[in-house]
Amino acid sequence: MEEGYHDRDRVATEQSLKAYSDRLPRAALRVSTIVGLVVSIASVATPRRLPSEDIFFGQALALMIDPTIWIFILLQYSSLPSGRRRQDLALKFGRVVFGLILSLCFTSSLAYRHGPSTIEAFSSHEPRQIAQGVLYLVQFICGTVTSTAFASFPRRPDVYHKESLVDQQYTLSLLSMITFSWNRGVSFVANQRPIELKDIPALDYRTRSHTLHTRLPFVKELPLWRQLLKEHGRQLVLQWGYTLLSACLPPVSQLAMYSFLDGIETGQRSGVAVWVLGLLASQLVQVATVNWLSWITTTRLEIPVGSWLQSLVFNKALRQYESVSPGQKKKKSDKVAGVKKVKQSVMNHMKVDSERIAKFCESANDPIEATVKLAVAGVFLANLLGWTPILSGLSAASLIVAVNACISRQYRAQVAAVNKYRDKKAHILTEALRGARQIRYCALEKHFEDRILAIREKELARLWRLAAFQRLGDFTADLGPLLLSTVAFLVYVVQNGRHIKASVIFASLGLFDHVQDAVSLLPKLWTGALEAKASFDRLERYLGQADRKLVSVPAERITLEDVVVEWPHAFEDDEIAGQGRFKLQGINVEFPTGELSVIAGRTGSGKSLLLAAILSEAILVSGTIHFPASDGNTNPPPSSETWVIPYETAFVSQSPWIESGTIRDNILFGLPLVNQRYTAVLDACALDRDILLFQDGDQTEVGPNGVSLSGGQRWRIALARALYSRAGVLVLDDVLSAVDAHVSRTIVYGALTGALAKGRTRILATHRVDVVLPFARYLVQLEGGRAVAGPVSVEEMDSEPMLGMESGGQGRDQNQEDAPQLERAEPDTFENERVTALEAEKSPVGRVKWSVYRAYYHASGGLFALASVLVLLVSGQALWVARTWSLKQLSQHAAAVLGGHLAGDEDGIFRWMGVYAGIYFLNSLARAAGVLAMFLIGQRAGRMLFRQMTNAVLRAPMAWMDTVEAGRVLNRFTSDMQKIDKSLPNQTFSFLQNLTDGVIIMATSLSVSPYAAVFGTIVLAMFVGIARQYVSLAREVKRINSISHSPIYDQFSSVLSGLSTIRAFGRTSFYMDRMYDLIDNAAKTSWALELSTHWMAFRMGLLGAIFVAAVAAIVAASDVDAAVAGFSLSFALRYTASLTKVLKSAASVELAFNACERVVEFTEIETEPDGGVDAPAGWPSAGRIEVRNLTVAYSEKLEPVLRDVTFTIEPGQRVGIVGRTGAGKSTLASVLFRLLMPRDGTISIDGMDISDVKLAHLRSRLAIIPQDPFLFSGTLRSNLDQDEELDDSEILAALNRVHLIELQESSLPDHTPGTELSPVLKSDAEHAEAHRPERRESFANLSMHISAGGTNLSQGQRQLVCLARAILKRPKVLILDEATSAVDRSTDAAIQESLREEFGAIGSTVLVIAHRLSTIADFDCVLVLDRGQVVEMGSPKELLEQGMRRHHENEASFWGLVQKSEDRDVLMSMILG
Repeated sequence: MEEGYHDRDRVATEQSLKAYSDRLPRAALRVSTIVGLVVSIASVATPRRLPSEDIFFGQALALMIDPTIWIFILLQYSSLPSGRRRQDLALKFGRVVFGLILSLCFTSSLAYRHGPSTIEAFSSHEPRQIAQGVLYLVQFICGTVTSTAFASFPRRPDVYHKESLVDQQYTLSLLSMITFSWNRGVSFVANQRPIELKDIPALDYRTRSHTLHTRLPFVKELPLWRQLLKEHGRQLVLQWGYTLLSACLPPVSQLAMYSFLDGIETGQRSGVAVWVLGLLASQLVQVATVNWLSWITTTRLEIPVGSWLQSLVFNKALRQYESVSPGQKKKKSDKVAGVKKVKQSVMNHMKVDSERIAKFCESANDPIEATVKLAVAGVFLANLLGWTPILSGLSAASLIVAVNACISRQYRAQVAAVNKYRDKKAHILTEALRGARQIRYCALEKHFEDRILAIREKELARLWRLAAFQRLGDFTADLGPLLLSTVAFLVYVVQNGRHIKASVIFASLGLFDHVQDAVSLLPKLWTGALEAKASFDRLERYLGQADRKLVSVPAERITLEDVVVEWPHAFEDDEIAGQGRFKLQGINVEFPTGELSVIAGRTGSGKSLLLAAILSEAILVSGTIHFPASDGNTNPPPSSETWVIPYETAFVSQSPWIESGTIRDNILFGLPLVNQRYTAVLDACALDRDILLFQDGDQTEVGPNGVSLSGGQRWRIALARALYSRAGVLVLDDVLSAVDAHVSRTIVYGALTGALAKGRTRILATHRVDVVLPFARYLVQLEGGRAVAGPVSVEEMDSEPMLGMESGGQGRDQNQEDAPQLERAEPDTFENERVTALEAEKSPVGRVKWSVYRAYYHASGGLFALASVLVLLVSGQALWVARTWSLKQLSQHAAAVLGGHLAGDEDGIFRWMGVYAGIYFLNSLARAAGVLAMFLIGQRAGRMLFRQMTNAVLRAPMAWMDTVEAGRVLNRFTSDMQKIDKSLPNQTFSFLQNLTDGVIIMATSLSVSPYAAVFGTIVLAMFVGIARQYVSLAREVKRINSISHSPIYDQFSSVLSGLSTIRAFGRTSFYMDRMYDLIDNAAKTSWALELSTHWMAFRMGLLGAIFVAAVAAIVAASDVDAAVAGFSLSFALRYTASLTKVLKSAASVELAFNACERVVEFTEIETEPDGGVDAPAGWPSAGRIEVRNLTVAYSEKLEPVLRDVTFTIEPGQRVGIVGRTGAGKSTLASVLFRLLMPRDGTISIDGMDISDVKLAHLRSRLAIIPQDPFLFSGTLRSNLDQDEELDDSEILAALNRVHLIELQESSLPDHTPGTELSPVLKSDAEHAEAHRPERRESFANLSMHISAGGTNLSQGQRQLVCLARAILKRPKVLILDEATSAVDRSTDAAIQESLREEFGAIGSTVLVIAHRLSTIADFDCVLVLDRGQVVEMGSPKELLEQGMRRHHENEASFWGLVQKSEDRDVLMSMILG
């Protein structure tokens, strides 16, 4: 077998090599050249003269030209290589191109040299001449076949990239490329079934985003637009060349029409046939040129530029810091505001800015097109009308320039304002989607809906102003051609008096239309330029920001010497640097290699900052950080002996990052599956039981950010990922805070100290020091921004054993015995059965449903609104026809005056000129009014649909939110709504306008003759056939294109939230490659859509050219005057563009309605029930909770998670809810807030069934602090007092209660609203953390900035802020779901004391879900759950004594939980006294 084929686009498969064949074009070429050679020789041999006549040598030589060229073509054919190697195919292609050029030139020469004589020969009766004519005709046919055969040679076999067929533009023949006929396999598939993304061919090498980004990385010193020019200069030159040609061609058609009409006027109808052919030829060349100009613009500029910019933005995001400094003070300087704006609109850089700049490529050639069109049309007009009329018209039109300049300034301001509100809208929507659970818990749906809609109204107001100024600019731009044509015609009439010819009038009219087209490009160009400049500026600011710096120095050990570090911040400013920022100072630590080191400290002491410094995720102010680095050698392949690589790192963040995908994918994280290691990791992280009980095992989809998992499961999966990795350094941030005692023991023995951890450097930040200290070799204690560090001695380890366990080897053995066994699991009772696969985004099949059109129709205002637009549209189109008709009347009137039929009525000429100008003005006015009216309709529909979608999404069940990715939802609110706001009204109006244009053009063109009507019907039938093929394919491709962008934004959002984890694992290249694939997927759908559009436009252009030539031929054969002929031809020349516009706009409307369809889909999602009765004003007044026979499941298909649960909680009780993982604790909290609806049973609060109470009333009267709290962007005050009803003193008092600040004792607790409370420091060592500057200067400042999600605060600080919010709310029922899991024990104890005092004073019922049993040891009551059922309930002392009396250990009982706890002795002492 021959050597395989490969090139930059990738590799040909064995099947594609076998399928590659050029037999057919070779056979056709061989036959045509041989026949052509024989016929040419016969032609030479055929006698032309009488024997007595002499033939000169020159004539004899000329006769031998044809056979000689045929011989040369035959030799060219013989030299074509037959191999399939890359070199052979390249050589063959070069010779094929040469042969094609030669055969085309030769065929054209045959037509030029022998065409007239051949036509003459067939009209004669001389056999010799007829024979000669036949031979010439056969030669011409052979030449045509030869050219077609050369153009039909395939260029290479099909090649594949990542198992996907590469686009066939450079695979199939030149003929298929010229006619846009490649990739027709997609069309075939579309006719058989709905197409999928995999059916669309992959992009070629030079269009792939990886190629573009590698070839041109961003250079900070060079403006972005210059970098774009540098990379795409060739394509721009090619675009401008085609533009130059396309701008010169339309006047050629007008010249041909002028000559044609002049022949009719002068009565020389026999000579107009050549001008009919001229019309046909000029139209054909114009069709090809315009289509290839558009194709190059889209596929070689717009698509690659968009992909390149998106790659740049994502690559920049990978190189930036993930977080900003806690408590960063807000500065109202323009510089800071600008940077903050940039940081909030990173997603908009991917969506809006890159798309806007890419779209501007469509207008990049407008200056050349406008200039050339104006120059060429001006020259032709000057020849027709004279220079004086043209210069007079231009002088009048120049008056519009100053007006347009003023309008442009206003337009620019509106563009900036629209961008501003779009950024704000995108930011708050992103935040609302991320904090959806918190919004529902706090009944903030209405609050966020009002905020979103308020910004939306401001956006719509600016959009209306933007549209008004744009339409005003278009109207004034239309006045320019009006003044030009009117003044020019007027001066021409004055100069020529009665001598006005129809040929001049209608040829000039077409040229004036080209002038109008050129002038109309200027507002579009200016608009696009302003928007593109704004996007260029925004992207340059973002891309020009400082990158994350690698602050560590390569070394063998991890050490920090005199280190001062701080959190990254959003800006660098010498004046404000260091103000209000927490720093770790004077840090000197040396972590032992291969051992466990522990970092301890109170909440907010800087543990996470120290870990960030180790990972180069913090700002190094001074000092030196040493960290192991690669020696430059390639990593050994993974095996049991070489698995761990000392210098690689794994990281588990405080808020664990879980990627959308399966559990297994999250753990393997790109590594191969080694079953033995994988199973050991699951056991060590206590995930074996969870995996068994998940419905799909480790193939369960966890959703974005692990939304379908509990907090403990997220942490354990993140820990499993680190443990499975090849990293020799494990950096772990508080991995024990969200797990119960039993699981924490398994993690300590299996993950932190077991065989999998052996030889690895483990650095653990934790509050649970007593659990891990016996196994640690190094301890770092943080306090007041400084560190005390040193090795842990054996005496210290022995003196502080893990409470509740035996030390040494016995402890390990006991743990192994106590470890959960797989056979104990019962899947039908496991809480996490709710986990289901993410709902894939589906693309509807077939046409857009009529219900979507109906929804848009009703949202837009109904019949009256649509009727008003139709009236304006029909009026405008009627005026457009009347404008041309007035010129026909003018020319006929002038001819009648000149012929003496209307003697003395010379003033009628000026009257018709006035009519023309008036109609032109009214036409422009009606068109502008129609566009504005349609925009208003679209804006009304957009407002209504946005409102409905916002209402539905904010009130959608959490089950829906957990299965629909945020990027998909955000795409509906941004990209799809922008299409509804702007594209859909414009495209709908364009369709209606083009449709009426098409009807008018057909009617006026065909009115000249019945034969024209017959031919027009045939053309129309062919048009319908092409249209059906196009629409069926374009519809499906557009739908795939619409959903192909969502994965880009989902991936971007996910990566942004897990940057530190991704970088620690060294996975940035992987995610960059994945983003390349996602960008390419979206780009290839755009490519396929453009190809289908150009396939249609090229064929429609051919039909149009044939139609124009046919009408001209019919006119020439008919007995009509020049005025009627000019009237019909002026419309017929627009036929090509009109048919194409009708079809394009029809498809565009349907495709734009895809966006509407997607939005309507989200307006119809099922929402949470909002019915019920109003809760009484004081409800709940006591806080008594009764649960009766409660059974809850996450769906009808799943088994219950809670089974027949019954219990009663008395008013004012503090109840601890405990149980092992999966017992149903969090599910119970969800049911109380009606995030889940019970399958059976009831919950009553103060005798009122919560299912009967309005949802907003229920949630607003209760309060919950979830395990992973979410704070909203704004200030500390806005998070604590969203309604702005509280005094500063009340808020400060609440912050003091949760120990975020310390207030003077005299100020507590008898402060009154409005009293100033000053934060001071306590001298008690117990509250030494108050000495930290960030506590004193940040949380005491209620204007402190809080970033979205509270990411600029630690996990513990977020929990404490939420606790303060609950205190301010003073609810009668409060639920704490592991609300203090991320704070240290002493702070937890102090907080519990504050809560006891605060909520005990008002008699609140407090339910606390806790893994840390010491938290609920002194509670009034403990509710023990296991496998969805109540095991026991009573006071801690009663339950403990009851367990002691049973004299056996029941793992599910409170006694069993205490026995498994690491602080068993302390717990028993606390409970039993």
